[in-house]
Amino acid sequence: VVVVELERLSRGNQIDQAEVLEIFKKSQTKIYTLNKIYDFSVDDDLDEEFFEFGLFMSRREYKVIKRRLLRGRKQAQKEGYFIGSITPLGFGKKKDGKGFVLYPDENAEKVISIFDMFVNQGRPLSEIRDYLIHSGLRPARATEWTSRRVRQILENQNYIGNIKVMGEWKEGKHDGIIPEEVFKAAQLKLQNDLPKVRKQYQIKNPLAGICKCAVCGHPLQLSSNKVSGQTPIKCRTTNCPTVSTYLEILEPMIIEGLQESLAG
Repeated sequence: VVVVELERLSRGNQIDQAEVLEIFKKSQTKIYTLNKIYDFSVDDDLDEEFFEFGLFMSRREYKVIKRRLLRGRKQAQKEGYFIGSITPLGFGKKKDGKGFVLYPDENAEKVISIFDMFVNQGRPLSEIRDYLIHSGLRPARATEWTSRRVRQILENQNYIGNIKVMGEWKEGKHDGIIPEEVFKAAQLKLQNDLPKVRKQYQIKNPLAGICKCAVCGHPLQLSSNKVSGQTPIKCRTTNCPTVSTYLEILEPMIIEGLQESLAG
């Protein structure tokens, strides 16, 4: 095996390192580098130790470089640079200083049309999806356009000049292609267009999944019949000795307990 540096042979973990070494030893391989020849065809512990140490140092160096690159990417994000490999529809990216900055490309007009169709013309997501399909433009990370992907475009704050940093949107170095008032109108319309949950499927118990019986462990359930204006909550397990209480009593106790826990 001929390599410029020994470090090129292993960038994995300790298990990978041991496996590489074992394969070379069993096959009695010679390794030629610019600095040294490692000969496993002879019984030489010194070559083996040098080889192990070289792989260890290369793996350590790789981790340091990886952490440094990750810190650089995070810092670039904080400063408003775009670090993604695939740009949003309507944007290209160009090198600017320490990182890449988004700029409007030839598809920017299509993005403007999408927002116009949704906000001003009142077109549903399905019609906008069909518009994109017939335009011949293909999505970057999928085989076809869907209403969900149209929604993702309408929710993407890159179009108003923001960059996502550690899960939060911050001001980016690029200029937006959609006015902020249009973007806000789109978010309001998307919120109003969310499918309504049928009444029979709505959760009526605010403590559902939170409160369980201390005796049998089963969830406490609300009663549909109010008593003296209060809502009974009790364990419905047969023969369970747990006494029922009222939601109006239990809920403030839970909130108080949470507040004490957070304060402590």
